[in-house]
Parts: sequence; C-alpha cells; structure tokens
Amino acid sequence: MISDRGVPMVQLYGGEYRDNAASLFPPELTEYVRVVSEMLIAGFPKFRPADHGSVNFALVNHGSMNIRVHALEGGGRIIIMPVGILMRVYWIAHAVLEYWLDGPNMLVIGSPLDDLPSEWYEIIGPLKPLFAEYDNDSDFWTGMTALAPMIKRVEQNEDDVRSMTRICFLFLFWHELAHLQLGHFGLRKNPMLKHWREWMGVDEKEFEAGLESQADRFASRTLIGMLVGEIMSKTEQGHGLERMFGLNKKERGRSLERIFNLATVGIMLMLGTFWPAKKFIAGYKGLGNQHPLVRREMIVQTIENELAEQDTTRAELWKRTELASWEQVVWATNRMSMNAHQRYQTEGKITVAPLFSSLSYGSGYAFPFIEAHQRRAVYLLSAADGILEKHNDALKGVPEGVDPDKFLEIRYKAVEEAVKQVEKTMRGLKKST
Repeated sequence: MISDRGVPMVQLYGGEYRDNAASLFPPELTEYVRVVSEMLIAGFPKFRPADHGSVNFALVNHGSMNIRVHALEGGGRIIIMPVGILMRVYWIAHAVLEYWLDGPNMLVIGSPLDDLPSEWYEIIGPLKPLFAEYDNDSDFWTGMTALAPMIKRVEQNEDDVRSMTRICFLFLFWHELAHLQLGHFGLRKNPMLKHWREWMGVDEKEFEAGLESQADRFASRTLIGMLVGEIMSKTEQGHGLERMFGLNKKERGRSLERIFNLATVGIMLMLGTFWPAKKFIAGYKGLGNQHPLVRREMIVQTIENELAEQDTTRAELWKRTELASWEQVVWATNRMSMNAHQRYQTEGKITVAPLFSSLSYGSGYAFPFIEAHQRRAVYLLSAADGILEKHNDALKGVPEGVDPDKFLEIRYKAVEEAVKQVEKTMRGLKKST
C-alpha cells in the first residue's frame, strides 16, 4: 500500500501468510512502524550535497535480517527493512522473559568463544528461525509458524516485549538514516578513498566496520536522546512522542531506570539475532562490522558518554542498569538453553542461545577478547572519522550547481597529474646530478 505521504509500505499481511501473520507479529507493531517511519522521515534534517534527495521507507514481508538502502531515480533513497528482523526480536524477547528473574544458574559448558569444536554445539532446530538466514524465504515462515506455539507468551510480558521491539526498530531506523546523514554513500565513491585508507592503515573491510560504528554511534545518541526526552517531557508535545514510542499514559510514568532497562535489553536481543557462534571474536574479520559482542560494548559506551554530557547521575544509572540487565539476560538465556533440551527433545550437543548463553561475568573467558577487539574497533571508528572529515573538507570546494562526484573526480585527476609532474621533475633532477 502507499501511505498518504507517499511512503511505500508492504505490510505483513497478504499472500500465503494471511491466515497466520497476525499470530506471528502483532498488527499494532506493523502500524507503529508505518506511522513512526513517516514521522521521522518528515522531520529528518536536510542532507549533505552528496546525499541529497528524498527518503522513503518500506517494511517488507521478508524473513531476512539484512536491511538495505537503495538509490532511487532523482537522487532519493529508500530504506528496505524486512519484518523478519523485528519478528525475531519480538519472539526472542518472549522466549528470554519467560525465564526472567528465575535466578542464576550453572554455566552451559564453556562458550563458543572458547574454541569449542563447532560439532559440539548447535542452535536447537526449532529455534533456528530466530537466528539463521534462509536461502528460501518460505522456509523461514514455515519455521516461525511451527515455533510460535512452542514459545510461552506470558501476558504480563507483552508490553515489555513490544516496547523492546519498538526500541530495536528505532535503533535500526536511525542507523540506516545515519549512513545518509553522514554522507557515507558519497564518501564510498570518492576517488581519494583508497589513499586515505592506506594513510590511516585500514583495509576496505576495516573501513566499512568503521562506517558501521559511526552509524551505531549516531543511532545510539539519537535513540537515548529521544527516550530520555519522552520521559522528561511534561509538555503537550508529549502526545506526538507518545505515538512515536508507543507509550501509553501508564508507560509514560515509568522511571528512567525502566526505560534504560528496556533499551539495553532490547539492543542485546537485537544483536543476539546475529549468530556469532562459529565466528570467534579473534577471527571476526572481513565481515564489514564488529563482532556483535564488541558492537554491543561500543553502543553501551556511546550511550553512557551521551548521558554523561547531560547529567552524570543519568550516566551512572545507565551503567548500573546495563550491568544488571546484562547479567539477567545471561542467566535467563542459560536457563532457557538448559530447558530447551527437554522441551524440544534434543540430545548429545550443547544448546547454544547465540550471543548470550554460556557467557557470564563468572566465566571471564570472553572479556579479554572483547576488550582487545574493542580497542581496535575504537581506532577504526576514529580512522573513519578522520577520513570522513577529509571527504567533507573536499566537498566544501564544490561550486554551486556542480555535481559533487564529478567535481571530486576532476580534482582527483588534477592532484594525480600534479604528483606525476613532481615525480618527473625529481627524476630529472636526479639524472642531472
């Protein structure tokens, strides 16, 4: 369907999944995504010259976890978000919250990060739709349809599950808008990029990981600002924000601690959909992003720094809430993993709840790896910052009405010609001496 503002929306309900779609994903959440995407796009800042044009958004009936930004005719862009990633978060949240506050439990024999042979562990078959990419999209829907009745949807958890799903949508949405706002698409076409990467000592994939960290930083700052603004706002504008966050009057009265808890758990569950079990942190390279655990640490630190600039008390509250939430999610997913053997009748292998299970502060195995790779991630982010700054400085010289890409190409050729002339002159001087 096409909304009033012309934003294309492919809603969840239709085709062969018409009968079971509503039971897999609440229709209120698809409506929320439609309304909020229109609100955010309508109020989005103007773009840099290299990334000018309109932005549209489509929520598509697809099980993928990959969000894409596509170019449109006339210079516009469209963000394509598959409902699959939001659906996964929704069901993972229900699965984890079933065991929330169920108490700490024994560690699940080591960790995928401890170099256990991959044949020792697995994602339990019925849980695979929550974490695996499917070559055949209908297999995802078949798997989700079979899994949904197995997961206990506790009624008292439904509000929190929906809130976390909405928070994940906001983060993912702002992450993609960040690529546009920061000018990443224009930067990738800059002919000087290869030289700048060499200058900063990063290869192509490391550079992409730096850009992804920039987008995460942008999304993290924006998200926490919006959430805090909603809670602290006492004016009439709260009505519009109420629709944006899906908060009713009762929810608006929740404390900052409550919202911080929902935000940190929601982000953890979102990153947990990307199964890193067979990609150890030490070998997680060439994938265009940081390992999900490293990425989580970067996001958490960004939010803490952003809050510290506003109010140190809020930053301390975030740190305490985030730590407590991490521990509780680990305990809950460990409990879920152990019980899953009996529930799904599996034998012989360690049940892995990706990202969370078998990781706890008690084990200590993974954290030296996380800290070491986080330091590298921080450098890659600073390298991306430096390269983007050079790109933006180059754009300042673009005359009005001139295509930025053509201008940068002409400038690059002029610089190359000048370098060749200098090298020719130097060779001549050497011969003469």
